[in-house]
This record gives sequence, structure tokens and C-alpha cells, in this order.
Amino acid sequence: KDVKWLDFFNTLGIKNVVFDPMVLANVRGLTLKKNTKPICVIDLGANTTGVSTFDKNGLQYSFQIQSAGNKITKRIAESLKIKPELAEKKKVTIGISANKKDKKIGDIIKEETDDIISEIKRSDEYYFGDKAKKITKTYLIGGTSLLKGLQKYFESVIKRPVFLGGKIIKENNKLTYPASFNPQLFIGAIGLAIRGIDDTWDKTEPSIE
Repeated sequence: KDVKWLDFFNTLGIKNVVFDPMVLANVRGLTLKKNTKPICVIDLGANTTGVSTFDKNGLQYSFQIQSAGNKITKRIAESLKIKPELAEKKKVTIGISANKKDKKIGDIIKEETDDIISEIKRSDEYYFGDKAKKITKTYLIGGTSLLKGLQKYFESVIKRPVFLGGKIIKENNKLTYPASFNPQLFIGAIGLAIRGIDDTWDKTEPSIE
């Protein structure tokens, strides 16, 4: 598949094309310092959730869970008997709410999140059974990670610090961003750009050329 894309770019006269795994671009885009202890990056998208764990030696494991934002929307629509468009709007505006009126929506989000967290915990136990290698921090990225209350809920269940990736980027870079720009949605793109301007990453991370 990548070879076909390479042929396509060649026909356009575009040279020096590099296919960079998004899982690596994501952690690079967080602009973190070199990891000395294991961290987990959870990419909550529309159709799938990507889970990747890194330590001082780089990527240790990565897998996908077939549950994410669209599944939550579908469940809300079916439960409340409303159109998917309205269910999506309620999901985004309400999130995990403490309001009793919206408890049903919050409970659905929690149930789907619990399924994702269960998969993550099983993988952690398999790969990091040794207590000395426990994951110390978790970073949430992707559009679904912006749901209200989701970060705090993750933190309360997995019992370790959980951070929104976009907030970390702003703190690390100390740059001024337009009010409409949310780096949480562009972490992968930021990581791809960083590789383009800093060739030291080529020494530690694989790519397809």
C-alpha cells in the first residue's frame, strides 16, 4: 500500500518522501522530554482508540480498540431514540455531566470508557507485570478526548495522572496560539513537522522511505 503511494508521489515529481508511523508522530508531537519512565498515549478518535506505550527505549507496544466517539454517539441515539446528529451534539455539549437530568448520557460515556480502560489495564498487566515498570503518566489525544469530564474520569479509574495532550504542548512551548487553534486536534501533524525539521529522530525511530 505504501509502495503505491510512493509511486504516486514519484509521478508528481515529489522526491524524498517518508512514511512516518502516526503512533510515533503522536508522541513526538507532545514535545515531551526524553521518557525515562513508561508513559501511555491514548488516541481517542471517531472509530477507534489507539493505545501506545513508550519508555526510555521508545515504543514498547501499540494496539487499537474498536470503540471510540462514533460508538458512543450511536449508543446515545439508540438509548434516547433520537437522530445521530442530535446525539452527537448532546455528547459534545453534555459529556460526563453531574447533572441528574443528563445522567443517562454521562453513564453511556462512562460505560464505553470503562470498556476501553479495561482493555488498557489488561495490556498493562501483560507487558508491565513487573511493578518497577508501571506506567507513570497517561496522555489523551484525539477529538473524543475533549469530551467534558472525560480526563478526570480516566484519572479516577486508572489511578494515575492523566493529561490532555494539547495542554501539555502549550505548556512546553510557551507560544501564543490563536483562540480558535486547539493543538489537541493536531498533535500528529505537529509530530510529523518536528521530524521534518529535526533529523535526530531518524536515529531512533523507524520510517519507510
